[in-house]
Amino acid sequence: MAAAQNSTTTVLDVVIKQNVSSKTTSSLQNLSFSDLIGEYNSSTSTNYLSIQYSDLNPYTLWYISMALFVGAGILILILTLSVESLHRNALVYASFSFQCFLTAAMYLLMSLNIGLLYEAYDVHVEPGIILQPGTMLHRPVDPPVYWIRNVLWAFSTTIDVFILTVFVDSTKNVSKQKKSKTLLTWEYKAYILMINAALHTCGVIGTIVPTSQLSKWTYWVFGLALFVILMNQLASRQCALMKTAERNAVLEPYRKLVRVILVTWSLYPTLWAVGDGSGTIGWNLKEVLYAVIDYLSKFSLIAMFLHVSQDLSGLSLRLRRIFARDHNQ
Repeated sequence: MAAAQNSTTTVLDVVIKQNVSSKTTSSLQNLSFSDLIGEYNSSTSTNYLSIQYSDLNPYTLWYISMALFVGAGILILILTLSVESLHRNALVYASFSFQCFLTAAMYLLMSLNIGLLYEAYDVHVEPGIILQPGTMLHRPVDPPVYWIRNVLWAFSTTIDVFILTVFVDSTKNVSKQKKSKTLLTWEYKAYILMINAALHTCGVIGTIVPTSQLSKWTYWVFGLALFVILMNQLASRQCALMKTAERNAVLEPYRKLVRVILVTWSLYPTLWAVGDGSGTIGWNLKEVLYAVIDYLSKFSLIAMFLHVSQDLSGLSLRLRRIFARDHNQ
């Protein structure tokens, strides 16, 4: 009986070893995430640019980005509470501040390896036991994939769309002699938010699907089509947002905000195509570029809103008074 058990166990071991990929060895059972990153960068294929992990450390960048967005969120709140000219758009600035905190949380989670995609690479079977199922062993995919980023992007971009609806629909943007006119029903607002949610759902699925599968690009195409539909809803003269902006005399400021969103948001699917999709650029360089695009999309929209709402002049005056008072003291 003992001989039969040993014989059966040997057969199981052989079957397991035959189904393990050529990259998997017994030493991978204790492989850490840092070891995986080091192995990935030291054995980069010819499809990637020759930029090593030691040259561009995403962890350092994520910590810096987290601190930067936390500081920006706190600064926006302080300025909104202390500068009188910013009070009329307090809801918008509070939304900007929350968006900064949300982006900081994204980088914190990524630096803690939360939201990292794992794959099963082996099965551990106790010697001599054939009736109990084996234990699946997991490791981060190579190159690493952070699905948490795409999920939080969905919430971040929802805030941008919300800010646009508040801006065009606010009675504060209309003179006292006129009454605010709106075409933005709650059904329409829900419609554009659902398009945005579906767009990022395609992004999440397309990101976690392996590069070798054609369906990865199928989700990118669907997401790109939804992106075009969403941009049409934001920028078309025939859509409710643009008509409401025109009726409330904020058409030109609204157009400037939409241009910023159109340009900066277009960078994300472009980088996805050459990074997550085709692997034309390396993982570490891709992470740096994603962070740069985050800076551009978030801070450029804040700066443009300060400009079009004419709050920038009030903010500048307030800061000059503070500096002058400190200088006199």
